[in-house]
Amino acid sequence: LFANTVLHMNSFAMQVVDDACRIVTTTPLTELDLCALRIGSDGARRIADVLPLENCSLTKLDLGGNRIGDEGARYISSAIQTGTCLLRVLDMSDNDIGDLGAHVIAAAIQIRNGSLRVLDLSDNSIGDEGVRDIAAAMQTTEWTLTSLDLWNNAISDLGAAYLATALEKNKTIKRLHIEKNPISSCLLEVLSTAPEQSVPLRVAVQKRITFKRSHPAELKAFLFLAIHCGWADVVKQILPILSSFIGDI
Repeated sequence: LFANTVLHMNSFAMQVVDDACRIVTTTPLTELDLCALRIGSDGARRIADVLPLENCSLTKLDLGGNRIGDEGARYISSAIQTGTCLLRVLDMSDNDIGDLGAHVIAAAIQIRNGSLRVLDLSDNSIGDEGVRDIAAAMQTTEWTLTSLDLWNNAISDLGAAYLATALEKNKTIKRLHIEKNPISSCLLEVLSTAPEQSVPLRVAVQKRITFKRSHPAELKAFLFLAIHCGWADVVKQILPILSSFIGDI
């Protein structure tokens, strides 16, 4: 009975996808919500096939909660890097996307980001390797995203350092969500607010260290960030303070 139910749901989901593909290529529809249908990678492939078509007018697509995985992310990435895809907002949250999926998404952006401005990759399984690729894409001239959501992935302080390096160069991003990742709270705070600040990230870190007496663990996190980013002046600022806690480290 369970197997029959799952088969029926999958057939229903694919029918919805096929109907949606027909509609978006025969009408001037600009927004499409297919969230939580569990269409899988096959459904993502069908959607990706129509996105570059000249008679597709979609500018907003919600594929959240569909279990498309890395393979589905590859299909969608191939579509968004074409010259005719008009998407400005793309939601691929909660889709079992890992580092491989992040790699193909970042590669697509570096080739041609087109009109895409908002990308939601929250609630996936992207780790430091995937974020490294995304951070590299952030430093290219092809990057035009203004909002990136990486909430609830598997990003550590190393991934945060990759993003910090990118944020020093990227002037386009206005909103970055990295909450609910295994990142030190002090790094999480400065990175999350960095796009909104009028000063460089390095200066924001220096100010935080100067005006707030930091715990040794926080200083260690900032030291790790400064060394990774090559901020020699910040390293020199932290070391004397950290040495005063020598009994705790």
